[in-house]
Amino acid sequence: MSIRKHLDLEDDSNFMAKQVFVMIIVNINGTWKLPVGYFLVVVSQCIQLVSATGARVVSLTFDGAPSNIAVANTLGTNNSYDSLKHIFL
Repeated sequence: MSIRKHLDLEDDSNFMAKQVFVMIIVNINGTWKLPVGYFLVVVSQCIQLVSATGARVVSLTFDGAPSNIAVANTLGTNNSYDSLKHIFL
């Protein structure tokens, strides 16, 4: 997700983010969605924290940007054509 640039005059850091991962958990059987945080590349930490609450993480959804594919590969997914499963609910 692209974000609007904002300069915080109270902050001493020199880094200004241009993009961010927004982590949202979604109830498969219900209608609620809950944003759980804004992470840069800490997807696995988010999954661990959500799992620690007793919730079961069953999927990770993202667009096909190369950076997202790299994250999926890092998490151990198999992205070969034969292994892909398409599910429409």
